Amino acid sequence: MWSATSPAREHSPNMKWGPPDRACSTWIRRFSGRHGVALTLVVAFGWGLLEFAGGHVFWGILFFAMGGAASWQFSIVDWTKYDRPRKEER
Repeated sequence: MWSATSPAREHSPNMKWGPPDRACSTWIRRFSGRHGVALTLVVAFGWGLLEFAGGHVFWGILFFAMGGAASWQFSIVDWTKYDRPRKEER
């Protein structure tokens, strides 16, 4: 029987949980900025429209609420912290 203290659950002290830092930072850089914001909002509001078109009002409202919350969060972010330095500033 498996338990939280079973040997299968043990790991070496050098093993880190979660994705490696390099992969995570690459993912954040790839989807940050205008493209990431646009993709997030298009998916949320687009999915909400599809749900409304299918007659699923609850799910449509839910996805529109998620899109609204995401757009509000994107509007209050200080984007200057995430700007890439220009070539002459490097």
